Amino acid sequence: MNPSPTEILATVFFGLAVLHTFSVKRFAHWAHLAPPGSIKENVLHFMAETEVVFGMWAAALFLGIAAMKGAFKDAVSYIESLNFTEPKFVLVVMVVAATRPVVKLAESLILLVSRLIPLAEGLSFYLAALVLGRCSVRSLPNRRR
Repeated sequence: MNPSPTEILATVFFGLAVLHTFSVKRFAHWAHLAPPGSIKENVLHFMAETEVVFGMWAAALFLGIAAMKGAFKDAVSYIESLNFTEPKFVLVVMVVAATRPVVKLAESLILLVSRLIPLAEGLSFYLAALVLGRCSVRSLPNRRR
């Protein structure tokens, strides 16, 4: 099986997008080192936003396809031929899951379950958080940690 140049480009850009995703904290650190209000700071803050990483790399893929094919209409045709049902679903689920009521409900459930576990308070909390989901300790009500 020989992959097409478009498939090779898409695979390379996907790999770069994954690496970029794992590097967003580094971009944020670099942004804080840049002069406040500078273009460099704004670009680095933009690149540190996890939400825009795949969109940015998708735009690069679109431009790469247009450059390889020699016309934007070919890139548009390629993108329109794809099915985005799953990515749209994932986006909607992520947006809903990030809303304050859902996050507060998750935190409350984790705290409730942690109180039911017959272990030391800190250990039971972290066990419940690992099993039930991710929760920020800073956002929890005052508890002995």
